[in-house]
Amino acid sequence: MVDEWRKAYGKQASDIVMLSERDSHEKSVCFIAEEESAQVSIESGTDRRLFLISHNCTWQSGLIPGPKIKLAPYRLEISSQRRDGGQDDTISVAIRFPAEDLEHQEPSKIPDWDTCRITWTMTPPSNPKGDRYWKSLDHFSMMSFGWIPDDGADFFKQFILYLKERWLRLCDLARDHLTVRRLYQLRWEGKNPGLIGYLANDAQRWAEFRSSLQDQVRRARKFAVEYGQRYNENQIPKDTLQVIGEFESRVSDLINELDQTEFAWVSMSETRISTRLGQNVMLLTYVSIFYLPLGFCAALWAIPNITDSATRNPFVITATVVGLATLVVTFNLDIIVGLYYDQRANLVKEMRLDDSWKELGTKLQGSSPNRRTPPDWWLAVYLIHKLMRVVGKKGRKGDVESMPPDDES
Repeated sequence: MVDEWRKAYGKQASDIVMLSERDSHEKSVCFIAEEESAQVSIESGTDRRLFLISHNCTWQSGLIPGPKIKLAPYRLEISSQRRDGGQDDTISVAIRFPAEDLEHQEPSKIPDWDTCRITWTMTPPSNPKGDRYWKSLDHFSMMSFGWIPDDGADFFKQFILYLKERWLRLCDLARDHLTVRRLYQLRWEGKNPGLIGYLANDAQRWAEFRSSLQDQVRRARKFAVEYGQRYNENQIPKDTLQVIGEFESRVSDLINELDQTEFAWVSMSETRISTRLGQNVMLLTYVSIFYLPLGFCAALWAIPNITDSATRNPFVITATVVGLATLVVTFNLDIIVGLYYDQRANLVKEMRLDDSWKELGTKLQGSSPNRRTPPDWWLAVYLIHKLMRVVGKKGRKGDVESMPPDDES
């Protein structure tokens, strides 16, 4: 880690760490003060060097090559240009993670990681007949970790690992944000009308994250392929593509989890709103049920002599009885409905045992909202038929009992 290098040698946080390796595999470390970076020469010959730079260091100093590109948030910028007066190529990879202020009543601010860049120099083989591959020499990095890479593909793979770490941290902070949102939702018991708007903003943010991730992966894969074609004799670095694929898969799963959590909480909030709406409608229904019978009763006694006791007293008694009966039925509606369906099941069962009613009973038993079935009025018809049949049997039995005995008997 870069901080460990500085701490081990007692250096400032702004000092640049330079790791170098010669052709003889001799390695060394030294430190460059930020104010001295402009005087350091980067013409290193065959030495392979890695400069670990603080985020506070000015990238446009004389030490660091590469184009000065204005970065858009979350956009992976990759560029390549030919060094002035030579055959070397300078490759620059950069990304900016801006500060994120996720909106809610108790904001949790994601730290501003600002910009992270890596730049390295690719030099063509000095003997094309002996060495066909280009060689990476000077490497500049703003990552928090680093080692002298084997080549440019290995250096880019380090950057993808850093990118994955940043995304995982971002998703962790987003999950913490949703936890705070959840506590806020419970504290308000779903009664805050602006909560759905906050959740909608969060859902939009996760969609933007997914779009940014897909764009980064697309650009990274394209660069890996083009790098292999130009600098490695058309050999695609498969290990780099594998790291990119793992990065995409892991971060996509986390963003999907955020989406699912968000959707679940939106559904819960909408359910609470629907429940409150249903309760309000039920209250209005009770009021309507209470006043409609009274209005009906008042219409019956809408005559001029309402002050007469002969008219007033029956009206008061009738209105009271009808109103109380209505309230009793309303407040016990669940019990009444349960009793109704129990009796309905018994009647349907009896109808299925009766040959003349079997077909209709079968249709009534298989009733559902998505099927056209006979109305339940047929149950009343069957009940009347049943009662009439019972009465008829009792009548015939009485006639038999009232008949005089035969003479032979």
